[in-house]
Amino acid sequence: MEIPKLECLAGDVGDEVLSDALIRIASLLTIAKLIDEIEISTRRISYLVQAIKEYSYMDQAAMKEVDLRQGLENTLTILHHKLKDGITVLREYDESLPRICAFGGELNQIWTNLMANAIEPCLERRVAGAYRARTRPRARGDQRQRTRNPAAVLPHIFEPFFTTKGVGEGTG
Repeated sequence: MEIPKLECLAGDVGDEVLSDALIRIASLLTIAKLIDEIEISTRRISYLVQAIKEYSYMDQAAMKEVDLRQGLENTLTILHHKLKDGITVLREYDESLPRICAFGGELNQIWTNLMANAIEPCLERRVAGAYRARTRPRARGDQRQRTRNPAAVLPHIFEPFFTTKGVGEGTG
């Protein structure tokens, strides 16, 4: 409402009544905004709880059919707080990739470790970067392993508790 109209209204109803009415209107607008924020937050929490349930395979058999794309998406949801600082995730999921029989919770832990280790250098240097999450079937007979680990590290990568990081650093 424009100031001249408010001044005219104040002359008709009095300053005190107009002041009370404006305070009530402001309060109603504030309440409406808070309700919207609560609804958005509730949806976000519900989404996170669902992702955590799926991520951990809560209430499900240990070995089951797993959708790798959904596992990667759940992992990205869990790591969302680390992906805010200028890190872009490029998703390249092969839609024809079949479900596989696996230990879903353990597989998601592997995704978490791989992703956390991949984005860690960007976070440490506080630089923007891109992380590629890709699924594709392995060609028949393709036994290649893609790694950037030094040759001296490769024989140890599957040893329990082996790490190239210092004590208390990384997820292993």
